[in-house]
Amino acid sequence: MADPYSDLGAQDTALQERIATAMEVRCLEPAQIAIRKAYMENLRLPKGARALELGSGTGHVTRDLLELAGAATAHGIEPSPVMVARAQKSFGDDDRLSFDIGDAKNTGFESETFDLVLMHTLLCHSLDLKTLFKRPSAF
Repeated sequence: MADPYSDLGAQDTALQERIATAMEVRCLEPAQIAIRKAYMENLRLPKGARALELGSGTGHVTRDLLELAGAATAHGIEPSPVMVARAQKSFGDDDRLSFDIGDAKNTGFESETFDLVLMHTLLCHSLDLKTLFKRPSAF
């Protein structure tokens, strides 16, 4: 069976909705919150840092970049319109956060736009990791 997360934006809306609901439940689990807190609180970002999450889902981890990692602003890119709509509904009142439908392989951002790029759960669903990075020789 193919991984629906590897091309989530192409899945039917009903499946995207079910996955979004499951992701929101998982993001709110105390164990998941503790995991994110454990690694994000140790990040040392410069004052005014801009953060980007690739594969931002429903936006909870992107918001954590502000609350736990200390980023001044955070942006999420996600291929699923359903996920982006949920992120905007949940966190759209915070002007430090923004979310767009997009592709991690081609964000449209210039190099060095962000101080931190996070892929919390993206890599396990990427079929070809080398296409995510400009310098595939790093592998």
